[in-house]
Amino acid sequence: MFPLGAYTSATLKIASLLSSPTIKVFGVLLYGMLFVLWLITGVRTIINLTSSPKRGFP
Repeated sequence: MFPLGAYTSATLKIASLLSSPTIKVFGVLLYGMLFVLWLITGVRTIINLTSSPKRGFP
């Protein structure tokens, strides 16, 4: 997900430099997609941490 975050940040930087509302909308959509991916990752991590059997150390 790091490349998507870097691409999103660069897209919004370019949009501000060029004063382009079209590129800005695209950047905001990328941020939305990035948020959804982080949300899915976080939920799946929590589910797997709580459902996996606890292993004891001998």
